[in-house]
Amino acid sequence: MSRPVPPELDAGAEIILKAQVSCPRGCNLRGMPVQVLAAHEVLIASELAVYGEAINETEDFTLKAPGQVGQYTWSILFPKHESESAVHEESRLVVSFTTRPHATSMAVWDVPSPVVTNRSFKVKAGVKCSAACQLAGRLVQVCDEKGAQIGQSRLGETPWPGTSAL
Repeated sequence: MSRPVPPELDAGAEIILKAQVSCPRGCNLRGMPVQVLAAHEVLIASELAVYGEAINETEDFTLKAPGQVGQYTWSILFPKHESESAVHEESRLVVSFTTRPHATSMAVWDVPSPVVTNRSFKVKAGVKCSAACQLAGRLVQVCDEKGAQIGQSRLGETPWPGTSAL
């Protein structure tokens, strides 16, 4: 790989890869396939497109990290290739990474003061995602000091005026 996959990244983040393949004889392997696998599933297939100084490279290709938080292992595979002059055995590079949840920030405003005990009241709340995800329609819950839900609402479609995402 010409650039490493970060060991930890946001769930669903784009990953830009470029694979490099070489052999001791310096063979030009342009046009030969390279695959990215998750277990036995092919996530993307590319090919070696550039040859120079005994190194073959793919063009940049983009994948999405899994949307679920967890530990993942992918393989970059150069399958066995036979030509008239050489046999290139299969080569595999294992890449492991962890996806993390997106960081969020929340703002709450228009909270009445004082708040009267055992009476309902309204507030405005906004949530922003570090990866700029669209959060419209997501549920916001209000919980008491014991964790019991005492209110809820869904985020609206339009950001609050003067903000980028709240």
